[in-house]
Amino acid sequence: MNGIIVKNISNDYTVDCNGKYYTCKPRGLFRINGKSPLVGDHVTIDEKNNYILEIQKRKNELIRPSVANIDIALIVTSVKEPNFDSNLLDKQLTIISYNNITPIIYFNKLDLLNQVQHQP
Repeated sequence: MNGIIVKNISNDYTVDCNGKYYTCKPRGLFRINGKSPLVGDHVTIDEKNNYILEIQKRKNELIRPSVANIDIALIVTSVKEPNFDSNLLDKQLTIISYNNITPIIYFNKLDLLNQVQHQP
């Protein structure tokens, strides 16, 4: 049966198979081959024994957070308190673009830009 990994807690992977959820363990073969399942992976599972049998080819992969097959990334950044950091935004955009992920940038706390600072 095919599905998508939607959650991973302590090596227990929750796999969504057309609205039915299975808690599965990965096969030891993945560890031997140096490949670990990630949230977002399309997988084949053995629903009777609750094992992940195969991981399909990934479209992309991020290390932090550990996810795969991402289409869109939402970047939320503050313009004030803490102050806007263009270097951090550039770094995030570079990583996202390198992995062929569409970025959406959300600027937070815009209302604080127009506030006048009163000095005692």
